[in-house]
Amino acid sequence: PGDWVIAVGSPFGLHNTVTAGIVSSRRRRSAEIGGRDAAVEYIQSDCVIHSGSSGGPLINLDGEVIGE
Repeated sequence: PGDWVIAVGSPFGLHNTVTAGIVSSRRRRSAEIGGRDAAVEYIQSDCVIHSGSSGGPLINLDGEVIGE
């Protein structure tokens, strides 16, 4: 938590869009957000994600993809 990250995607067909944010949690459980699969964990950040940009990589400031 507290690490800066970058989200990459193509919202609304705008290719190579980048947003930045801060990680709030690295292990947010599915049940905490209303999911049914208890085995799934999520990374929570405040990066702005729009339709079409979800599912793109989340990258730390060292250029490494996180959450694989």
